[in-house]
This record gives sequence, structure tokens and C-alpha cells, in this order.
Amino acid sequence: MVRAADDVVCVGDVADVFGGGGRAVLCLERDGTRVEEVLLLRLRHGVLAVVNRCPHLGRSLDDARLRGHMLTCRGHGRSYNLRSGRPAGTLAPGPPRLRRVPAWISGGRLFADVRGIV
Repeated sequence: MVRAADDVVCVGDVADVFGGGGRAVLCLERDGTRVEEVLLLRLRHGVLAVVNRCPHLGRSLDDARLRGHMLTCRGHGRSYNLRSGRPAGTLAPGPPRLRRVPAWISGGRLFADVRGIV
């Protein structure tokens, strides 16, 4: 868990956060209460982070299938483009998008900008 008081948080050493896998969940809390989760995805060229909730039905994306830059919710099969956040096959701004979270690796440590999420 990470306190949501700071705008930019150091999540930890990349090796510790991912533990040899390709995804992790960052739990954000305020005043001891969980307020949001962020799904962290380790990619070939860095890290990508999104709010850990499918915008369509609100289901957790922990177990979502990742292929290239597409993330597919296992609950109902809706796919999202990780570059744009849009549901696959839509260009209109209407359908709900994934909420991306700025995240980066520096000096072997993972950082996330949680401003506006909590």
C-alpha cells in the first residue's frame, strides 16, 4: 500500500515490485482506507500503468490478457488499446477509456504520478 498524500510516489525497486513477473498491483490509500488500485505492466520498453478497473463494468483487470498493446478484460472480453485507452474498434470519444497513470523507471526504481487518481 502507498499513501496517497504525495503526487509522485516511489513504488520500489523494479525487481521487487514485479518479482520476476510482468504485472503488479499498487494499492493507494488515504487515511488508512484503500481508495484506488493501479495495475502496473512491465513491458519491453518500460512500464505502463492504468487504474485497475475496467471502464465498462468496473471489474478488476488483474487477470486481463495482454497482447501487444491490447489489454482484454477476462470478465466480458472487451479489449482496450493501451496507447490511447480506447476500447478496440472505436474512434469516437464516447465509450469509457482506461485511465492511464504516468509511470516510469529511473535508476532501477519504479515511480508513479498518482495526482488526480485519488
